[in-house]
This record gives sequence, C-alpha cells and structure tokens, in this order.
Amino acid sequence: MDAVHVGTLTGNMTSGWNRATLELNPANLATVLGKRMYLSFRVGVSLFDTPPEYYLDNVQVHTMPPQFTVPEQVLPDDLKLDKSKPIVGIQYTAGNRNIVRINPDGSGMQTIFSTVNFSISGATAAVWSPDGQKIAVGEHAAQEDPVEFLFDRARISVMHVMGSNGDNRRELIRTFGQPITPGDPRGCTYPRTDCRREEINALDVQIESFEWSPDSQKLLTKRCVRQRWSFGYVDEATCTRVLRNAASGAEEGALGQSNQLGNWGAGKKLLLNAFLDSLRAGIYELNMAAPSISPTLVYSHYSNVVISDWAPIYFPDNRYFLTLRRMHTFWYSDQGALGGWRYSFMRFDKQDIQNPEQLLYVDHVKDVLAWDISPDGRYVMYAATDFNGATDLWWLRVSDGATGRITSGSNIATVSWRKMGGPPSVPVFPKAYIPLARR
Repeated sequence: MDAVHVGTLTGNMTSGWNRATLELNPANLATVLGKRMYLSFRVGVSLFDTPPEYYLDNVQVHTMPPQFTVPEQVLPDDLKLDKSKPIVGIQYTAGNRNIVRINPDGSGMQTIFSTVNFSISGATAAVWSPDGQKIAVGEHAAQEDPVEFLFDRARISVMHVMGSNGDNRRELIRTFGQPITPGDPRGCTYPRTDCRREEINALDVQIESFEWSPDSQKLLTKRCVRQRWSFGYVDEATCTRVLRNAASGAEEGALGQSNQLGNWGAGKKLLLNAFLDSLRAGIYELNMAAPSISPTLVYSHYSNVVISDWAPIYFPDNRYFLTLRRMHTFWYSDQGALGGWRYSFMRFDKQDIQNPEQLLYVDHVKDVLAWDISPDGRYVMYAATDFNGATDLWWLRVSDGATGRITSGSNIATVSWRKMGGPPSVPVFPKAYIPLARR
C-alpha cells in the first residue's frame, strides 16, 4: 500500500475547534487517485512542549479543485449607512504610498497625504486616534546627510499627526541615526589588513509601530536600533517601547525592550503576544497604569518555538480579543508549488479563554496583511491579497463568519477604523484668498 504524507498539525496547534484543510501536491495526488485511502494520525511533541489532546471530527476527502470554505457574500446594508466612521489605510502605487480615507462600504475614497514608495522610504502605518479627531502616520526615510551614496545614509523614521481629513498636518517625531563612514577602499573592515581607513557602520533608528493611548493623549512607539554595513549585513535590531506625549512628541519614559508593541485597549491594558522575548510564547496583558510590573499571561501557546496567534487586538468591550491564527496547513499553487500557510481569524473570550471561536478559516485569499474591528464590534475589516495578486479590503461579520470583498483593485494594505464619529468625509481643497469687493 502506498503511503502518502498529507501534512502535519504541529504540537503548537492551540486549543479550540479548528477547521483545517490539508492538500495533496500533484505528485501525491497522482499516487492515491482512484485508490482507497486510510487516514493515519499520530501525535508527537517535542521535549519542551506540553502534550495536547486532539479530536478529529467530520473528516472529508475531496478530489475536485478546492472550494472556499465560506463563499464570498454581498456587502451588508449596515456597512453602507454610517459615513462618519471611515477607514484610513496605506494605498501602494508604483511611485507613492498614499494615505487614503475611505468609507466602510468602499465609497468616497480620497488621498489625504502621500509619501514616496521606495525600498528604504515611505509610509508604514496610518492610525486613527481613539477620539476620532486625529490621524498619526509613520514614515521611514533616509536621513539627510552629506554622503555620496543614498544607501549610506542612516535610516530613520518621521511621524506626522494630522486632522481627520488630512488637514493641519505637522511633524511630531523625527529620529536620528548615524550614516556609514565608508572605508578606504570602500567596505574595508577588520580583519582585512589593506585598509587605509576602516569602515564605520551605520546606526539606523526607526519607529516600526505605534499605538494611541485610550484617551488620545499619548503615543506608545516601538523604536528599533540596528547596525548596518555597506556590504549588506544588518545586525539584529534592539527594540524598546517608548511612551511619548501625543501633542509634543516628547519622550515620557521607556517601558523596556520588547519585540512586540501590543494593542492598547480601553481597559488601559496592553494586549500583546510575547515571542522572541524573555517570556514564554503566549498572549499577555500589561497594565499600563504600572508598566514596570511584569505582564500577566492570558493564554499560553503549547510551543515556545513557533507562535500561533498573531497581533491580538481588543474588541470594544475589552472582554473579547481577535487574533490571526496560523493553522499549520498549506496550500499549493496551480503549478504544484508550495504556496504558504493557511490562517484563521479567532475570537477569544477572556471568561472562557481555552475555547476560542474560529470566526473564519481563511482559504479564499493568499495573504492577510492587516485587520481592525468596527466601533460596535460587529465586523472585522481586513486587507488581503487574493490569488490573482490584487490587494483589497474585505469585511467579516462576527456573528456568522460571513465575508466579502469591499474594494476592487484598491491596493490598500493597512486598516484603521475610526472608533468615534465625526463629520462625514469632505474633500480637502487648497485655501483661496479672495479680496473683498464693495457692492
């Protein structure tokens, strides 16, 4: 009897019922097609993991081309009603990264700020303040230095704050780094012995992510420092959480080194997954009223090697939170090449933490890039790239897992949903000064 390895569900698979698909590549499919198949299942964990219990239910075998678990639905009417809580995101084009504002139904898109789209520069994030009055934008850039080569310049970050329509934009934060001092000959470093001058590496200082405080008065930034050499080597970054005043940009204290920033919820706690930190892999809450105290473990992953639940964010009630879970299953391209991981949106209830709910098994798109939750907690909006390469906004209804596309070919890759209302979107026009005239 031919034995075919279909796939592996690792010991890191976390608790709760999880829909998952394991696909055969074309070679294995040709081996078993037309034959009786027997399912063999073995549980194995490493010496450092807690042995889990597995239950299989409703196992199905399909020889037809894979069908999406959840068919695409039409846009719900309630997403068409409220134009006072639009989305801001980054739209990628050939030459620019535009900050756009768009209604939840995909209408009324307007560009409110533009940056260049280059390998070392361009917008990285656009986030509404919780009071809905301001938008913070992060941008990577090359520091202005009198050096010969652009890539020798230090890589820095600039943060802007603007009004809800992109008006009154001002620079809030600018980091400073150190450019490369070229060696002579260029790139010459120890242990070479022919250096007339040894190269001094660059020091890049960048803000990789940020969060508003619930009262919109503070910004929590993740500032990362790394060394870089002209021959391409980049050292591992050292990242620190830094609290800043949202009005002046002034630093108000460092909250320790961490690779994860977290999501600052209305309950004044920071929700984060600890990975590559000193903590065991899992989801934690850090009390921002006493940030020097160690965070509290909320949900532990079985494995401390590979993380399962990514980028947790609170629902508005702070009882539930959302993650994107890596399902440890794969998909294949039409040519039989290994495509990538499958994912699921999971909703956790802190009052029943070991039984998260699988909202949506994501097999209708190739990659999920970013996500946010509606102000009332009824919808998730996510940016995703489909199997044709188009990046768009999609909606997910929490109550029944229905999902559908909002935009078509928009190239919007990040999502921030305005939580508190304001006036509907209005165009921003240049100011015109017209002299008074006597009637």
